[in-house]
Amino acid sequence: MLLIQCEQSYTPSIDIFETFNELILMKRGGRIIYAGELGKHSSKLIQYFEEIPGVPKFNANRNPATWMLEVTGPSAEAQLGSDFAYLYNNDAYCFLCGENKELVRRLSLPTPALLWQKGQKIDGEQELFNIIGPIFILIQFLGIHNCTAIQPFIFTERTVTIEIPYILLQSLLFVTITYPAINFYWSAYKMIWYFYSMFCTLLYFNYFGMLAVSLSPTFEVASVLTSLCFTLMDLFTGFIIPGPQIPKWRVWSYWICPMVWSLKALVTSQYGDIKKEISVFGEPKSISAFLKSYYGYHHEKLGVAAFVLFSLPLVFALAFAFFIAKLNFQRR
Repeated sequence: MLLIQCEQSYTPSIDIFETFNELILMKRGGRIIYAGELGKHSSKLIQYFEEIPGVPKFNANRNPATWMLEVTGPSAEAQLGSDFAYLYNNDAYCFLCGENKELVRRLSLPTPALLWQKGQKIDGEQELFNIIGPIFILIQFLGIHNCTAIQPFIFTERTVTIEIPYILLQSLLFVTITYPAINFYWSAYKMIWYFYSMFCTLLYFNYFGMLAVSLSPTFEVASVLTSLCFTLMDLFTGFIIPGPQIPKWRVWSYWICPMVWSLKALVTSQYGDIKKEISVFGEPKSISAFLKSYYGYHHEKLGVAAFVLFSLPLVFALAFAFFIAKLNFQRR
């Protein structure tokens, strides 16, 4: 890009001038007279100024830079009685530049909604990753929040069943908001699975937080214990490292991770039976086949995930009741 002021004392040679693709021409005070492409042999620049009434036509034997400075100088403006900066700012060309700037501004802003109406718009593996990833984050965020929020109250209120109505309401609100927002495949079967998976997930996170309290002498120790467990859960959930890719000697940590079954149930119930073909690493493959091969999510094994999700809250609740009754951290 070349920047020229109308009052400068020298004129670029035609060879130098036409090596540039774009030009910014300014008058005294920094007001822009022209900003844009030069075109081949400065054709766009010449066309712009020739369309202004009273401007002398360009002679093909002249240097475009010399002609440009002559027709836009202060004396030329005084003779024409025109303000080139004003004309440029009100010209349709400038309006087009403004539209381009607005387009660049809008495209530069981050997308405000990652999942909005994306549930059925899947054409490749990346679109599917963009849905599974936020589902994983939702499980993590809501589960950790429930787990840590309940722990301070467990030291004074050692109740178990009272949590169920609150989790039921929370799950209902979650499904009501997120299901239409993401626009999953509309089906009563899939919605029930979505609600059931989220309800069991939030419930076992609550009971897991209570279990950590029953195993700890203080609230601070319980917080450290749960933080350590959350780190391990995130690593072995099967999203960062898919289950089939975990080494056999370490795969046991994958199967005992509670979040594995939550993610498996949520994703498989929504996409495990979808036969739509997408592009997977350059090859056509159905969504259900990709979930089987890459994540190990089999729709026919969804019942196993449902049973595990049902069992996890019971196991954590019974363990909490046992340890809260048997362990005593008070010093005598």
